[in-house]
Amino acid sequence: MAKQTPPRKVSALSLHGLVMPVARRFWLVMAIIALVTAASAYGLSLLVTENDLMYMMPEQNQAKIDFLDAEEDFGDSVGIVVAFGAPGGIYQGDFLRRVEDLSRQALQLNTRLLAQKLRAAVALSEDQSLMLAAWLQSLASDPSFEPADFGQMLADQDATAEGLSDFAPPFLRVDDPEELARATAEILARNAGKAAAILAVAQQTTDRRGKEKSRWVDRVVGLTQTESAWPEFVDRQPLLELLAGWGVASSPGLAALLDSALERGVSDPAALAALLADKDGLVRDGASPEAVEALAAALSPERAQALLAAMRQAPKQIRVAKMIDLDGKATPEAAQSRRLELRLKSWSFFKGALRAADDKSTLLLIQTAPNLTKESREELLVMVKQLIERDFGETDYGVYLAGESIVDHQISQYMASDIARLLPIVVAVVAIFLYFSLRGLAGVIYPLATVLLSTLWCLGFMGFVGLPVSIVGTVLPVLLVAVGSAYGIHFVHYFNMMRNNGLSREEVVRRAIDTTGLGVLIAGLTTVAGFGSLGANDIIALRDFGLAIAVGVALALLTSLYMIPALLIKFGAGKKPARPADAGNEGGGGLFIRLSDFCLRRPWWIAGFFAAVLLASGVGLSRLTVEMNNMNFFEPDAKLRQDNDFINQHLAGTVGLRAVFDTGRDNGALDPELLGVLERLAQDIPADNPEVGKVISVVDLIKKMNQAFHYNDPAHYRLPRPEDLEGARDAQALLGQYVFFVDKFSQADRRAFIDPQKRVAVLSIQVKTASSSVSSRINSYIAEKLAGPLGETLRQKGVKVRVTGIGALYKEASDLLIRGQMWSVASSMAIVLVLVALAMRSMGHGLLSILPLSVTIIFNFGLMGFLGIALDPGTAITACVAVGIGVDYSIHYLNRYRLCRQQGMDHFAAANETAQGSGKAIVINAVAVAAGFLVLTFSSFVPLFNLGILIALTMILTALGSLTLVPALLTIANRKRGSGRPAAEPATKGVTA
Repeated sequence: MAKQTPPRKVSALSLHGLVMPVARRFWLVMAIIALVTAASAYGLSLLVTENDLMYMMPEQNQAKIDFLDAEEDFGDSVGIVVAFGAPGGIYQGDFLRRVEDLSRQALQLNTRLLAQKLRAAVALSEDQSLMLAAWLQSLASDPSFEPADFGQMLADQDATAEGLSDFAPPFLRVDDPEELARATAEILARNAGKAAAILAVAQQTTDRRGKEKSRWVDRVVGLTQTESAWPEFVDRQPLLELLAGWGVASSPGLAALLDSALERGVSDPAALAALLADKDGLVRDGASPEAVEALAAALSPERAQALLAAMRQAPKQIRVAKMIDLDGKATPEAAQSRRLELRLKSWSFFKGALRAADDKSTLLLIQTAPNLTKESREELLVMVKQLIERDFGETDYGVYLAGESIVDHQISQYMASDIARLLPIVVAVVAIFLYFSLRGLAGVIYPLATVLLSTLWCLGFMGFVGLPVSIVGTVLPVLLVAVGSAYGIHFVHYFNMMRNNGLSREEVVRRAIDTTGLGVLIAGLTTVAGFGSLGANDIIALRDFGLAIAVGVALALLTSLYMIPALLIKFGAGKKPARPADAGNEGGGGLFIRLSDFCLRRPWWIAGFFAAVLLASGVGLSRLTVEMNNMNFFEPDAKLRQDNDFINQHLAGTVGLRAVFDTGRDNGALDPELLGVLERLAQDIPADNPEVGKVISVVDLIKKMNQAFHYNDPAHYRLPRPEDLEGARDAQALLGQYVFFVDKFSQADRRAFIDPQKRVAVLSIQVKTASSSVSSRINSYIAEKLAGPLGETLRQKGVKVRVTGIGALYKEASDLLIRGQMWSVASSMAIVLVLVALAMRSMGHGLLSILPLSVTIIFNFGLMGFLGIALDPGTAITACVAVGIGVDYSIHYLNRYRLCRQQGMDHFAAANETAQGSGKAIVINAVAVAAGFLVLTFSSFVPLFNLGILIALTMILTALGSLTLVPALLTIANRKRGSGRPAAEPATKGVTA
């Protein structure tokens, strides 16, 4: 071996010159650590979790803005979905009573939630706070109310008592409301000084845009709350007189029979005969058996025609009302339940929405105030769950919950569970590994103290700066423990190697910094760069995670550079291990030399093998899918996912899309040509997209009203035509008819489909999956349809179309994920390349450092494609983790190789020396990190389970690539330069032997 020459130490000296003056002052280091830890503990109390789709997307994102706008204009589309399974059918009296009670209680929640908050501001009983809440809500809607005068109002007990009494909530159950109002007014008068605080509680906003004050629930859609339209007789007397002349006696049972015939849309003698033949059905409608038999016996074909003509001429009205009105009855009458059944089945609008095909499932939709904040949604969900438990907890009815609120709540619970479970496991795994690697308690305690402190500081930093923990952030403690411990390992390992050589602790520490400091620093900086690249990602959860973990790694690096040297100088590392950590190099080194020798003799074989891996990975890469689907976060047997599957299987679906058609002119949304397009899309979209459960629009309202005005004849469930009109039959008259029909429905019923000025129409699409790829396909389908002949008229009239809804947000997030992933990988690779090239003063070595990593990343994505693992927010960080951590192995290899070349070795000797000296350390490091990440297989989240396996595989493959591909490529490069003789090498800055 050539004579060794003294290495250059300029940069190393400058590094230990920065570290040692501080590390010598042990108590100063401990004081700084204590102060930072105390501050971080406070910051930890400020930490919040965020996991909903709104948080993931930038505020300026157009898809997000469109969604928020649509929620404000057309009402909430992501409320709380409560589905029920009723084995005996959804028309049972007991079941309907429970649904009605739950619906009524849900509508009271605005008052009850405000009352709950008011009790924290002023000492009131539950009834008193309910009374105050109702009064404050009435004041908020009074334009003449001046908040500045509220204190004076409270001081006037009589006026306050009168207001409280006048606006007492109808559900308040007290014997003497006026006495309660006086007692409440007296308490409020004594607390008039708290008027501003009381009013502030009532004026707290509950939505993202600060427009809703103390309002959580907008409306409730369910069996007992939803309205329909049907005709009913105003005066049956002419009909009863006609039938009396035929010998059919008047009776309530006969009147019910006539009502049933009208509501069923009987329009010809054959239909009338079929109706009368269904005696049992008519009796369930409320008709008497005697009336059915008497009318059937009295009718002849001529009389049937006469009766039908008389029914058409009889005075009638169109009723728009709840399909069943329990009117406080404990249990609905059988006839009422039957009418509900008929009304549900007579309108396809309700199929899949309020009733399943087998009539054994239904849903209750609690539509929230638009754009509720996460906190407001959680407050509401807690109350709703309490109501459900009270009404359905001890019954045999199945209850299934869905909606973004439910998903967010479950994710939050799983996140807390994961952090509490996974952190101790990864600490134990790393501790065991450290003990058997470094053979001493100091080798366990020092690195672990470093990563635990840096984890606490990182979380405290997140709390201070307002970075929330997302589902991806759940990985942060595991990642910091698995990765950050490596920095301390190098110092403790070298300290154990060099001590007992007659050197003081301080001198050994100084040499450890000289020898390993720069390598640790470069490894730390490249890791920071890898994660920091996520800071430019448009997915906020990934951006925040990248910034947080970059800070955490930087803190672990700084703690390793200062705290561990301070501890080693002060306490040393205990007894010297009986078997030093490097004792196995001789035995294990032979394996690595043989592997190195093979790579050096067969470099093109190695290069060819990796090229083949790349080609195969390219095939898998072409199969890789990008998916944003919160349901895929959960195992198939998770209760949330089973609930979601039940609703998607039996009803119309849990995910909504909205196609919004803006005409820009009043009544333009009722343009007959636009309505024709909406009708056609409602037919084609579900026919060509099997995941779509239902498509509805204002067209359905117009059709239903047209049917009601034509005696509920099913043949008239269609859009009115010019020939249906009386008088003028031009386009303007037809438009007027559409306006008239739409206005017959309440604003609440039509809000989801058309704006008050009738300028904008909405096509509402229910989808049976949250898959972003499905939403993307539906969006493309609509765009293609409207780009063809179907949309020609709309283009000519300047109608603007956009697709929004929660499904559209999944699609947009998926697109952002693709763009962000490409940018993050490219930028992190470029940063690492520059850092390594600068540190080693060689662009060639910079390129070599990222080559094994590049192959591994492509292999990983290809493997995901082959295995059907989608790229999602969880697995998306795989590449950046690989760049940040995996590059360390090639850096360590190249750094040792350059040292050997500097000492005069030729290429082959340097490569074998590197394999013997660093090979085992690289493999141990990779196995340790892989073991740490495999802890994620215990996660409750499927993407994090996948992430743990993928990163573990990445670490192992990158380490193997560093030990095989790098020496092979170095050999090829040396051959092209002429031989394996030593080549001139630029001086290595900051590295010593």
